[in-house]
Amino acid sequence: MLLGNADQTLMFVCFSYVQSACKIFKAAEECRLDRDEEKAYVLYMKYLTVYDLIKKRPDFKQQQDFFLSMLGPTSFKKAIEEAEKLSESLKLRSLYAARICNTVEKGNINSDYTNKRVS
Repeated sequence: MLLGNADQTLMFVCFSYVQSACKIFKAAEECRLDRDEEKAYVLYMKYLTVYDLIKKRPDFKQQQDFFLSMLGPTSFKKAIEEAEKLSESLKLRSLYAARICNTVEKGNINSDYTNKRVS
């Protein structure tokens, strides 16, 4: 099937979005493996945002199987699962840090502990 110029342009734009989404997902995976939770979380969320934009495009609907095969069969599900795990982990870290700060502010930590230098 031959496509007109307008259809080719739309396909190219969607193709560019798909390529960007794949790069974002790969970067998120690398950050997760490097244990950079904050960056991984932000990248997974960016991936999900771009994925949502792609799915709303009219050219995606015309070539859905093609674009989904490029995005990968499991990457959307994995991005959601990892973002949820990271969100919980980041919330717990934030609560823990807040408790430490609150304890230090109230002076409930041994002065020897607070006066030690970090090397």
